[in-house]
Amino acid sequence: MSNAVAVILTRLAGGSFGYTDTVEEEFGVPARSYRLFKIAAQEAAISRLCGGFRDSIENGMRQGEDIGLFVLKKLASHQSSDKSIGK
Repeated sequence: MSNAVAVILTRLAGGSFGYTDTVEEEFGVPARSYRLFKIAAQEAAISRLCGGFRDSIENGMRQGEDIGLFVLKKLASHQSSDKSIGK
């Protein structure tokens, strides 16, 4: 799901949007800065592989991209139907 969110946020915020994740600081984990959403998604995929939750990074990343594109397509479809209703 990380890559699905990365695809969606990249489309909404732009391809060069960086951010710093500070969510775990209260537990003593230092903040992590990312240049791109996709880099954060790749890091999450690697952690899942190392944790034994996945057996392939590539499959999960590809599935996440497919889901993200599906959601964007649905949103675009929904927005265009909302505009046609208002006419």
